[in-house]
Amino acid sequence: MYGFLAVVKFVITPFTIYATGKESIQFGEVVLTTGTGAAVGVLMFYYGGTYLFKWTSHWKSKKPKPIFTKGRRRIVYIKNKFGLIGFIAISAIISVPITSLLAAKFFKHNRFTPLWLICGFMIWSFILSSAAYYIKWF
Repeated sequence: MYGFLAVVKFVITPFTIYATGKESIQFGEVVLTTGTGAAVGVLMFYYGGTYLFKWTSHWKSKKPKPIFTKGRRRIVYIKNKFGLIGFIAISAIISVPITSLLAAKFFKHNRFTPLWLICGFMIWSFILSSAAYYIKWF
């Protein structure tokens, strides 16, 4: 169950695990659970998004004029200025599915993109699990 929660909303999963009140939960288990859940989500949404983007690409016969919203401008700014590392840096905030789909859209030419995403989420898993572990003592 916690692995699925790590896919859906990664940033709250370690806090939720510790909030269940089970004293037998070890720090390593929390890191492994959240990291594995995020890794499964990255693989599922990255490759699923890549397939979806290829499948729908032939439907666009006439490209409509793009609408530039504040959110889209921010995403393009992060992509152009910071690249994949920028997406990894904010990945815990914007969730596993959105990060994976954006990476599939913008960084599909790099074959190591899923690996970088998984490593980034593992680092975030350690950071967030550490924060949740120390907050549980207050």
